[in-house]
Amino acid sequence: MQIRVKVGSALLGLLFVLSATVSWIAPQDPDRQHLETSGRLQAPSVSHPFGTDQLGRDVLSRVLHGSRISLGLALITMLLAVILGTSYGALSGYVGGATDRILMRFVDLFLTFPLIFFVATCIALFGNQLSIMAIILALTAWMDIARLVRGDVLVLKRENFVLRARTSGLPVWRIFLRYVLPATLPTVTAAAVLRMADLILIESAMSFLGLGVQPPTATWGTILKDGRHFLSDAWWLAFFPGVAILLACLSLYLIGEGFQKHTAKQIQSVR
Repeated sequence: MQIRVKVGSALLGLLFVLSATVSWIAPQDPDRQHLETSGRLQAPSVSHPFGTDQLGRDVLSRVLHGSRISLGLALITMLLAVILGTSYGALSGYVGGATDRILMRFVDLFLTFPLIFFVATCIALFGNQLSIMAIILALTAWMDIARLVRGDVLVLKRENFVLRARTSGLPVWRIFLRYVLPATLPTVTAAAVLRMADLILIESAMSFLGLGVQPPTATWGTILKDGRHFLSDAWWLAFFPGVAILLACLSLYLIGEGFQKHTAKQIQSVR
């Protein structure tokens, strides 16, 4: 396994462990306020390693609790995008012909919409509950996966082992599950990991703009938003959630690029 995949996996695993155990390791209630002057905008110290915000809340606790929503929402959204994109791309590539052309033109049409405008419009129409946001974000992430899967299926359906399965009378769904889907997994995995990093950035951007998860719920984007007014006086408010976003995206990009290079080497060795 490449060193970048090992480093990325270790870093991402650590973030998920912290997210899963936040109820036990967070030093304070993330929403507990200390409105007295001495409790607000405290610099990082032993009692508050990441400092406090403008309401006296512990930034470390908020960053840890924010990881649950930022990472969890990205993970759920990525799974939805993988299911939709894989199904759509496999159908388009396997059926081929006019159906394939129509389905791919729909994907092209979908890709013409500006991403931020599309997400903002959907949130304005349907709300910003977590379940709705997961669906909206999934609708922005499935097209690339569908294109990649379609490309793989167009090649795979002409392979001898698939042709033999078709002539033997196996149902299409069994051919797909037994032969086609496993062969597309490396491509889908690499694309999904990279898209998850993009989804973390999109969710953080939406929350930063006030269109995502609303206060007092903590996400990395909302904490970053709170800190933008205090950059000169309280640098830690924006710095620590920014570092969390950076580490999460960096770990995912390392893993995704490692998978991509490994898949490319496998394809070259087969050729």
